[in-house]
Amino acid sequence: MNLEELKKIPTLIRWSKYKIGYPVRIDLAITNNCNLSCCFCKQGIYQKIHTNELTKEELLSTINQGYEFGVFNWNIVGEGEPLVKADTTLEVMSLIKKYGMMGNLTTNGTLFNEKIVSKFIDVGWDCINFSIDSGEAAMHDNLRGKKGAFQRAKKSMILFSTLKKTRRKQKPDIIIHSILHNQNYNKLNELVDLAHEINASRLDFTHILPLTIYTKKLELNKEQLIEFNKNIPIVLDYAHQKKVLTNLNDYKIEVNEITIHHSSENKKDNKKSMNWLFSVHCYNPWVSMIVLANGLVGPCCRYTDEKCMGNIRTNNLADIWFGKIFNDYRKNMIDHRLYCINDCPSTEVIRNKKLQEELIKICSMNLFIKYKRTISSHIQEKINNFINF
Repeated sequence: MNLEELKKIPTLIRWSKYKIGYPVRIDLAITNNCNLSCCFCKQGIYQKIHTNELTKEELLSTINQGYEFGVFNWNIVGEGEPLVKADTTLEVMSLIKKYGMMGNLTTNGTLFNEKIVSKFIDVGWDCINFSIDSGEAAMHDNLRGKKGAFQRAKKSMILFSTLKKTRRKQKPDIIIHSILHNQNYNKLNELVDLAHEINASRLDFTHILPLTIYTKKLELNKEQLIEFNKNIPIVLDYAHQKKVLTNLNDYKIEVNEITIHHSSENKKDNKKSMNWLFSVHCYNPWVSMIVLANGLVGPCCRYTDEKCMGNIRTNNLADIWFGKIFNDYRKNMIDHRLYCINDCPSTEVIRNKKLQEELIKICSMNLFIKYKRTISSHIQEKINNFINF
């Protein structure tokens, strides 16, 4: 488990003891606009002109509120392309790092230049997720709707690797994030080769969500899922040879488990559990929130109008987080009146499952105090800085 996941554990335990728990992470969308037209992205499909987006001052105010609120990690999401507003994005990043908070950013990688890369390195940004759909340029460009997108993204990643080495810097971590679909599921070695070539910190995968007619055409069928599952050990072995870290080990599970996020069969499993921590299917509403580019706030990355918790233009983060709408949403999840895992990314399903397993182990064996003592000192210090047990 990474540092963010470790920090979620004491936060969730505080919630379960009817104490105040603060968001560990806030997802932040700086803009909905994008320079590409990806076939599986709602922004590209509808090609809407997005207006009424948060101003730079409003975004910086949100970061200030998050710092006072005790936020640990900011995740600048790729709802649009953050570097469409490069100057604003860089100011937001600088403030996040000035306060000593962690920061991630997701990008299509096509708008970087040496000046922007240098600023990412200078502020000490923690992690960049490059969205790469295939190790083959033609396939990636076709899915992204723009010729040359692959080469531009690759050039950006190489530039990061080169400048980090020149300046003897470890950050930011460069992560290739790839959506698994029926055109790349059996060609993952090419992505491993790319990760090796650009010296990526990690190569992560998530299954495509069949939420539109476009993404349904790209979804793996049952036979393809079985083939993918059988090939995982082969790809893992190849990645090991190339010294590339991946999250494919998380997918070494049965096909039915891989597709759990498209099923609602287990809605009421463990309903009578003695502790809601062991029965809810998702912990996001207790540890994270998302602020959209227009100021609307939701409990997770899969925002819908039904999940609107408020607007930071009319309420501050704390009022929204502890407000009636958010608390009612949490209560409905605890009471199993709300089940939203159907449209949840597979990475989130796996992350929540692993977090629940860790919570069960800690709580059921009454080893929380011992667990605190076994965490390495630097992690313990960071946890204690944000959580007072």
